[in-house]
Amino acid sequence: MADDEGKIVDDAPTSASAVEADGAPSASRVPNRDRDVIRRMFETGEYSYKRKLARKPCERQKAALQVELLKVQDG
Repeated sequence: MADDEGKIVDDAPTSASAVEADGAPSASRVPNRDRDVIRRMFETGEYSYKRKLARKPCERQKAALQVELLKVQDG
């Protein structure tokens, strides 16, 4: 999510035990109850953030992430 200045702001609920030291999520360390919550939210379409990201910043962020993904895949 981005704030008014375009900076990325992540206000999704997180579990400290599900995050690596570098801040990356660790799938193997996600407690089952969190997996159940994630599954329910995905299946019902429930939104996990306090506020939605506007379309333009979302598309800009997605494009930047896709570029980084291509760099990793080519490397």
